[in-house]
Amino acid sequence: MRSGRRASAVALLGDAVQHDPADHRVTHTLAVALLNSPASEGGCAWERCVAAWAALLHDAGFWEHVLSAASRRYGVPVEPSLVPVLRAGLREVLEQRMPDDTATTRVAPGPLLQREADAAKLLAAVGGFPSAGGGGAPLFCGPLRIAELGRSADFGAFAATQGTGYVAQDAGAMAQDAGAVAQGAGAVAHDATATAPHAGAMAQNATAAVQSAGPETQGAPALAHGTGGTAHGAGAGAGAYGTGVAAPGTEAGAGAGAYGTGGSAGAGAYSTGGAAHGAEPLAPSGADIAASTAPPPPHPGPLAFAFSELGFAQLLLRQDKAADALAALSELRCAECRAARGGPGAGAVCEPGCVRFDELNPGYAGLPDKHRRLALDARGLALEARLSMGRAELREPRPDFGAAAAYWRRALVHSRELDRYRETQTAIVDMALGAARDAHRAGRLTLAVDTLDMTRSVIGANERGRIEGQLARVLADRGISVANDDEALLDQPAADLRRSVAFNPHLLRAQVSLGVVLRGLALARWSSGSLSGARATLREAIDQLTAALTYFPDDPYLEEQREAAVADLDHVMWQPDESGQ
Repeated sequence: MRSGRRASAVALLGDAVQHDPADHRVTHTLAVALLNSPASEGGCAWERCVAAWAALLHDAGFWEHVLSAASRRYGVPVEPSLVPVLRAGLREVLEQRMPDDTATTRVAPGPLLQREADAAKLLAAVGGFPSAGGGGAPLFCGPLRIAELGRSADFGAFAATQGTGYVAQDAGAMAQDAGAVAQGAGAVAHDATATAPHAGAMAQNATAAVQSAGPETQGAPALAHGTGGTAHGAGAGAGAYGTGVAAPGTEAGAGAGAYGTGGSAGAGAYSTGGAAHGAEPLAPSGADIAASTAPPPPHPGPLAFAFSELGFAQLLLRQDKAADALAALSELRCAECRAARGGPGAGAVCEPGCVRFDELNPGYAGLPDKHRRLALDARGLALEARLSMGRAELREPRPDFGAAAAYWRRALVHSRELDRYRETQTAIVDMALGAARDAHRAGRLTLAVDTLDMTRSVIGANERGRIEGQLARVLADRGISVANDDEALLDQPAADLRRSVAFNPHLLRAQVSLGVVLRGLALARWSSGSLSGARATLREAIDQLTAALTYFPDDPYLEEQREAAVADLDHVMWQPDESGQ
């Protein structure tokens, strides 16, 4: 090295590493030589450089040597607790020295180092990879060092013994998504009685007090629209066509517990129950991974992901770069297989006879169906990426619901291939309910409705009960809030309340409010000169209130509203319509 023959020195150090790869002194010397030697002098080949440094980051023997050397140099003990800080500092220095381009490597050296270091950390957690022959110290390295040592097949057999579960190690990512709304479930019961910012605020504008309809609607504010009409048969305290609309969030009827844990139709808001089949499959896109439809066998464990081409996509997912992860999954082949079968997306993994498959994917080398297994696990990561992209879209100030629906439909397609359809549906519903909950609490009721409507279009019929239970509540809140605005037309509130009642007929405040709004809408149509429209709307109100009484027999307010609607219709029937009849 001192005589300037760097290439010879690097070659000698490479031979020494092959002889004893667990000797951290040799590895460290090689790593320093590679990092500080230009390629023109036989020095820095970035993949070799990254492999050498990653092999040191989690080698306990290397850090013991570093601490003892520092202790001798400074004459004071150096605590082992400093190792994580020193390791992080070393990684930072190395990343600063590495170029951003991919001129000399398949992947930029920075991400390559991250993948290698993460893999080495996982390997250290299981005690390291045994040396050849089992006589030496274990190795704490990444997949590049395994391939450099020519031990891909040995590592594949070792990784297979570390298998601990079914399918991908990142299956827990969906559990995190599914639990994103669970932290608030049950702990926010107060939202069952005050779910919208308008609750109670309309009371100051009330011009016609409405008698309490029992504990479910006690204290609900009322607002009369067009109280100048004739009050034939109107109940006590209510004007003609009075729209004493119940306030949002005052319902405690059957199956309506806010943020509850029900799973049936009409169940509580943001409930966390059941899952079902039902979404229509779509044709695979070029960016997604083709794989067999057979159920996957037991997975070899977390080492397989880190010690394969999937490690890059996994790294990007952890960095919340789901789109980049999906792009990384679109091409997992070596250069030779890619040249033989066309450009990106033409095939998922290398050909069965590819000699480089084990070198690039040592974590799978010990599996008899390694190519199929890699393709299935790539699909599993694509599923996670699609879920994350849909969730990220909902977090935007103005979400693109079409894009979010497309991401989640594709995730459901992947889940069918992996036999994970039920858990994927549950994750999607939980993410949607969490986003709708946040929008609802912020007073963005239309955003909450649009979120739930989009998710309902994606999810199968059996799972829709959870979505529809909350959609009924949010539609009722929006309809009531708009109806309590003196200047608002009643057509949209009526449409919202009709949908609310259709989704959950057990929601008493929606039933009561729909009857009141329909009477107000009838008055508006009569006032505009459409007597036939007023008659039709009153007939609808009578039918709706009659149906509501089957769910809430003898409810005094429903009965009062129905009697008022019948009286209003009798009065209107005697008036000549547009044709003079």
